[in-house]
Amino acid sequence: MIDRLSAATMLCPLKVGGFGESIVMHALLGADGDARTYAVYLLRRWAKAGAPLSDDPLAHVAPGVPLLELFVQIGEDRLLDRALELGSVLEATVTGTHGARLHRPDLRGWEHEVWVDWMHLDGPFLAQLALVTGEEHWRTWRPVCCSHTRVSSRTTATGCSRMASTMRATRPTVSSAAAARAH
Repeated sequence: MIDRLSAATMLCPLKVGGFGESIVMHALLGADGDARTYAVYLLRRWAKAGAPLSDDPLAHVAPGVPLLELFVQIGEDRLLDRALELGSVLEATVTGTHGARLHRPDLRGWEHEVWVDWMHLDGPFLAQLALVTGEEHWRTWRPVCCSHTRVSSRTTATGCSRMASTMRATRPTVSSAAAARAH
């Protein structure tokens, strides 16, 4: 079943930075054989040849988590460089009146909208970037990820802490990945 789904998915015209494609990249990267090879090819090509993300109004749908997963697996510096570039772009996202990050303030009629991408893609990516790099700078994901949720501060802190604990328990760090490659 996975092979048939992967084969059908690989027939889709993927841009790597299109809506929903981060989920697709994640799935293909987790598959075996041709599907994984295809995902690795697309992610590496995008990381190496892609235009600057600061010029891309759709950077917020970039496959950040799959990019970091691939970096941890193969240790290719260009993948991390692209992830850091994406982190910088997301960090510079316009903030609305109530502190929410606004992905498309350039679109008339949508300039005040909070997109689900912020919680589904950006928050987990920024959390993973903090874990992979170990850099304190990227730990700002907590207030950024939770800045626009309309729940009490206690619930927000607990939810974000739980998310971080889960990611720490399930995601390797650069140092553990490098150690694994060395053996």
